[in-house]
Amino acid sequence: MTQKINVDEKIPFREYSYSLKMKVVHEIQNGLISRNFASKKYLATRSTIDYWCKKLGTNMSEQNNHSTQKEIKKLKSQIEDLELISDLRMEIIDELMKLVGDEAAKKLYPKQLIEDVRRMKK
Repeated sequence: MTQKINVDEKIPFREYSYSLKMKVVHEIQNGLISRNFASKKYLATRSTIDYWCKKLGTNMSEQNNHSTQKEIKKLKSQIEDLELISDLRMEIIDELMKLVGDEAAKKLYPKQLIEDVRRMKK
């Protein structure tokens, strides 16, 4: 059987301190607990927890969090690509030094480096 609530009965209102609200929002934003678990742990409704996160927290919605994670993965892959290119360039410079000789390569390399820097600035 389900218990019926009379219209005359008031739903008890529980007041939470600001520090508790901030603690809950901080835990949710750091990924320590979910919003659903927070509502059970602190005996607050899910909508109340959502409201606290909206008003007190930074804008870290799940959609925003997923896009941030995608951006991090993209940047990590770009870093790996750039490291590979850098290693390849160093190998080419080493081979050039072996073919041309150390003295000739030392004379040529700074000029090429200056030209590359100028091209990059453009």
